[in-house]
Amino acid sequence: MSKDDQKNVNLTLPKNFNITMIEGVYQQIESELAQASVINLDGAAIEKVDSTAIQLLVSLKKYTAEHNQSLNYLKFPEVVSKTAKQLGLQQMI
Repeated sequence: MSKDDQKNVNLTLPKNFNITMIEGVYQQIESELAQASVINLDGAAIEKVDSTAIQLLVSLKKYTAEHNQSLNYLKFPEVVSKTAKQLGLQQMI
């Protein structure tokens, strides 16, 4: 895929990035993933995050690495890194 063919996908994550919202976020990501070369996740609105959300980020990072896609975290609040650290997954997101 040439630079001109690359598709950038911008996704905004919800205020409550947790198990109650994860299915909708997953469906949104899944619908864009196949044709995306660059995925930008905007986390500015996140106020609450749980282990389900962190697991999704870990899985997404692994998937994008395996498929030569870029994953960018934009404006992620400290609550995300704190939760990932508590779960022992900070280095994986």
